[in-house]
Amino acid sequence: MLLLSLVIASVFVYYSVKTSVSPVSPPIVFSQPPVNYPCNITLTSRTAIVYTDFEGLPSGFNNKGGTWSIVSGGYKGNALSGTDNDKGRGSESQYYYNTGLSNYTSLWITTKAMLPSGGSGWYGITLMNKQRNSLYDIEIYTSGYLEIWIYNNSGWILLNSSPISGYKSTNWYIIVVNYSLSGGNINIYAYLYDVNGNLVSTVNYSGSSAFTPTYLGVAVDDVNAYFDDFEISTGDPRIVTFNNTQPGMNIQIWDNLGNLDASATATSTQLSISIVNDTVVGTGSGGSIVVSSAGGYPILSYAVPSNDAILGGDVYSISYCPLTVSISQANTTASTSLSITPSFSIQKLIVINLTDLDSNNYYASLLLSSYSIASTLSGSIFIASNSGSSSSPIQFSSGIPLTTSTSVVPILPGPGSTIAVNLTATGNGSSQLYLTLQYCSSPGSGGACVYYPFQLQITS
Repeated sequence: MLLLSLVIASVFVYYSVKTSVSPVSPPIVFSQPPVNYPCNITLTSRTAIVYTDFEGLPSGFNNKGGTWSIVSGGYKGNALSGTDNDKGRGSESQYYYNTGLSNYTSLWITTKAMLPSGGSGWYGITLMNKQRNSLYDIEIYTSGYLEIWIYNNSGWILLNSSPISGYKSTNWYIIVVNYSLSGGNINIYAYLYDVNGNLVSTVNYSGSSAFTPTYLGVAVDDVNAYFDDFEISTGDPRIVTFNNTQPGMNIQIWDNLGNLDASATATSTQLSISIVNDTVVGTGSGGSIVVSSAGGYPILSYAVPSNDAILGGDVYSISYCPLTVSISQANTTASTSLSITPSFSIQKLIVINLTDLDSNNYYASLLLSSYSIASTLSGSIFIASNSGSSSSPIQFSSGIPLTTSTSVVPILPGPGSTIAVNLTATGNGSSQLYLTLQYCSSPGSGGACVYYPFQLQITS
């Protein structure tokens, strides 16, 4: 027997394969927002010596003659009603600030005035001497003139007069007077405005000073008049000045009744806003100042305390705070630190920019992962998309989250999307919010999704 053995062999040949992997940039990245933002508004100078909106009879005032009382029907709120009884100096009636101001060589005085029932006579501002027996009157004459009179031992003398455009006695008018003393002479400049801020008359007098004005107030002669918004100041009460502004910055002045009193846009580092229509803003209590940066945001709001007021002649300064931002090398992790001043609110403050480097749309939302929020802090966080839409916000009130995620918004190719905050602080505190930016290739968390950590630290 022949035995055959069959051996089968297999030969395997291996070839090496060389591959290379190139990293691909993430489609959405974090980027640096503006590095500073307006964070504080400080009253740096108050030129008012005394002011009152006549919501009640003010302390420190006195009268010579007349019947004086607080009535409803003021320009805003109440008014001072004065009815002449010929028992004041010069057979008129005066109501004045009973503190001598003879040490000032120049002062401004302003008030609103009107006749509730018409009539014939004079009403306006009076400047009395130390003995209260001589005076300069700057008054509206009901025949339609703005006049400057002097009263002394020779009686009444008309110094100058100017017609009032479109005069109507039952309309409110703003009388603004500035006087200055120099070398034995007195210069008196008087301006009359309607409530829309239009100059309707002006009159002045320059001559030898008969006396130094000491007691300043209002006067009525043969009429019953209402007065409102009274102020004596060393500076021009027709304007409020803001220093350290930026070109394009808009500033609004709101009264305590919710009315917009004045608004202007800065073209340099100083902005003067006309407030002649309401020199003692609102009813002389509270109010707010709103500062919008060029482009409309961020928006800083300062609520004036109820025991204070916004006054003509005030000077404010705007301060800026740094926005401290840290972004990873891959631009996929970021943290932002900021501060907010107690009693202030800030809206639409951009805390990080988002850029879509891809040619596709993505769909993004924010998630609140964990937090430690001070009880003094309230606000919201949201995504403002370059599509023009904004997400619903993550909201928190007095340190407690009310919602923990935003809605989904589309992120279009290119820059222009942001994460922004609205914040209000009632006191000091430190807060940390740990957020996650989620973006997906399809709406509703569909398709492939990517998650970026984002930390926000807020100090007040």
